This record gives sequence, C-alpha cells and structure tokens, in this order.
Amino acid sequence: MIGWSYRRKAFRNAFYGVLARIVREENADCLVQGTIAADVAETVKGIKTQHNILEQIGIDPGSYGLTIVEPLREIYKHEVREVARSLGVPPGVFGTSTVPRSRTCYEGTW
Repeated sequence: MIGWSYRRKAFRNAFYGVLARIVREENADCLVQGTIAADVAETVKGIKTQHNILEQIGIDPGSYGLTIVEPLREIYKHEVREVARSLGVPPGVFGTSTVPRSRTCYEGTW
C-alpha cells in the first residue's frame, strides 16, 4: 500500500504541472484557493504536507505570474460550512467528507 504522503506529493506534482500549462494558455493572473486555517496549522506543525500551501512545497506563484487569493485561510471547516450555508450552497457540496463532495461535483449534481 502506498502511503498518504506519497499520494499527496504525486497529486501535487500532477496538479501543478497541469496548472502551469493552463495558466500559460489562459493568461491567468490570480489563483483562488480553498486553503483553510486547519491546512495552515497542520503545515506549520509538520503534521502533513498540503498541496495548496505553496511556500511549503517550494512553488513560487510569482514564477507563474500568479497572485494567490485565499479567502478562507483564516477560518476552520465548521466556519466554512456556515459561510456556505449562508450563501445558499446546497448541503451536499459542503458536507463533512471531501470524497463524497468530490464525487458529487464530478457527477454534476450541484
């Protein structure tokens, strides 16, 4: 079995390879990320590597001509759910597990 750290790094490398290509094709100048406070706390404490904490993984967004926008960086998951609820986002999109949410979005049901 392959460990989560290995999978996370493999995903990160694939994601940023594709992102770099799309950024060039679309002439994008900002990247809006869903980084939340728990991501930052886990990274700072060395609990796990986050694919979206760019400075931790040695990616300079400026090298892609991007400005990073992280509107949720200061709040935790339960607060993100409160924001989503107040914006009228369907509950299936902001549920407790990222796997069902990803599947739901993929299936286009939201």
